[in-house]
Amino acid sequence: MKDSESWLLNAVYASPRENERSDTWNKLYDLAENIQERRLMLGDFNDITCPDEKKGGSQVDFNRCLLFSNWINDFNLVEVDTTCTKFTWRGPKWNGRDCVFKKIYRILCNVAWRLKYHESFAKVLPRVQSDHHPITKIHNHLLF
Repeated sequence: MKDSESWLLNAVYASPRENERSDTWNKLYDLAENIQERRLMLGDFNDITCPDEKKGGSQVDFNRCLLFSNWINDFNLVEVDTTCTKFTWRGPKWNGRDCVFKKIYRILCNVAWRLKYHESFAKVLPRVQSDHHPITKIHNHLLF
């Protein structure tokens, strides 16, 4: 790895259709397989890692959570902490159930990035005319 302040950023939008998401995971894995530089991935992953990241709606698919968690672990990624609201998306009411809330937006980084910017965090902003909460810039005195 070069000794510099540079790092790579991957913006992610994973398909809302479950059967297409594994293609995204595979492409990201292939893209980063030989990357040694500090790297950050952020965006809408359209998946959750555990039942605590969902409220309301139908029952959590534990196998789906496990697949996504394993992908994060296999990729040796760590999550950058966020502040403010826990959930980043609000879905509609379906079949008379409560609204669904999920944490589908997240920021993941490799260990090299986290070691360099260990105090970093991001803010989840309020929703405005959307069902998605935007995530603001990453806060760290070393970055900005």
